[in-house]
Amino acid sequence: MVPTSEGSLDTVLPDLPPGPLQACRARASFSWRELALFLEGEDLLRFKHTVFRALESDPLFAHPPGGALSLERYRELTFLRCRRLLELDLLRLEDMAGSPLKALALIGCLGMYDWSLGTKFFLNVLIRDPKTLLPVPGVMTGDIGRKLGQNGLDNGFAMFHKVWVPRQNLLNRTGDVTPEGAYVTPFKVRPLRRVWGAPPGMETHAAGQQGCLSVSLYRWAPRVRDTHLSPTQHTGPERGRPGLARTPKRRAGAAEGPSPQRQGAARAEWTSACHCPLASPVPLAAYEWLVCYLLRESHQKLRQERRARGSDFEARNNCQVSCCRPLALAFLELTVLRRFHQLVHGPGVPPSLRAVLGRLCALYGFWSLSQHSALLYRGGYFSGEQAGQAIESAVLDLCAQLKDDAVALVDVIAPPDFILNSPIARADGELYKNLWAAVLQESQVLERPAWWAEFATNKPVVGCLKPKL
Repeated sequence: MVPTSEGSLDTVLPDLPPGPLQACRARASFSWRELALFLEGEDLLRFKHTVFRALESDPLFAHPPGGALSLERYRELTFLRCRRLLELDLLRLEDMAGSPLKALALIGCLGMYDWSLGTKFFLNVLIRDPKTLLPVPGVMTGDIGRKLGQNGLDNGFAMFHKVWVPRQNLLNRTGDVTPEGAYVTPFKVRPLRRVWGAPPGMETHAAGQQGCLSVSLYRWAPRVRDTHLSPTQHTGPERGRPGLARTPKRRAGAAEGPSPQRQGAARAEWTSACHCPLASPVPLAAYEWLVCYLLRESHQKLRQERRARGSDFEARNNCQVSCCRPLALAFLELTVLRRFHQLVHGPGVPPSLRAVLGRLCALYGFWSLSQHSALLYRGGYFSGEQAGQAIESAVLDLCAQLKDDAVALVDVIAPPDFILNSPIARADGELYKNLWAAVLQESQVLERPAWWAEFATNKPVVGCLKPKL
């Protein structure tokens, strides 16, 4: 039976356990319960509490003590847990369409417990005999073995040899087969990409070169960060324009780039804000200018590469590293900051929460913007030392202002201790006590090794294997 979350909100958001963190929570400038209720809503909080209680009260979801499970046992346990989730029916299929936030919350709750319980995809083709589970003739299936993570999912491969598959059953999002039997795809088929430095004759991907170099930079220069490739590495500059073009005026600015008048006004706005920059409109204006600037640079770079290379594919690859990737990241961060700013300054924010949310929004804006300082200087938005120092000072000042609220902010979004399953991150703050208890629960932690006699009685004789002559 699924536990319900009826009753007062104190049941859904119970008092946190006493411990060393009590003094930190007492210094918070807001109520963590009030912020959690504002962000999630009572209905969603009750649903998540129901999911958490269902997992914690079922012995099948108990965390196994002492050591990691074998790969086979882990996958078996994941299968049994998935079956139990279907039996619990925490969110009916017909309710998902009407409650998309609950569907996302369910995935989040299960993911915080174990990402292996996430979504599974099934091939819409009969590849195993339903009675014996052996592959049908013409089909070879296998397991890919242990992975870096999510080993509860039995990912594998399937190979087909002269197997008839109805066309309507094909997974044809990125490729299809025509009724005449021809394979078609919207992507241009290219030769296999080679690692930078291989002999000539095969294609080299510009972003791949940077990816190889980023490994070395990460090892030798710990301060270099965020050098991994963006998921939008094949996105051209035109893809960012529709989201930016909110109005005809902004559409023109995005296509032409920041004008000298706008650039001078923006620089003056930043310079005047350097004296008191602890507000989200300051980084928001800088981000809007940055996106326009990168959009113009990406467009110009793409045109230059097309003229020089004569290939649209090569042109997009070469302009993504220095132009389109920063554009994609800046546009995503601008969208997050703009929506955060709109939330903070919206009419529905309780007065007691407006201050802390405003500081959080400003801190996110300045901290994210600091990653683009080089581009802001290159484009002329920043000049002199004062602009860069203003960002650093703003981040430090906002961190100092939010220091007393840090623990309460974590309490708002933290899952229950059972779901988190971390001895050093429990809500009571008893780090060393909980860590010591976890160590003692490990298997055979206080016993001698099985080969102790080999060490105690059969001691090595130094030099006994040396020749005597």
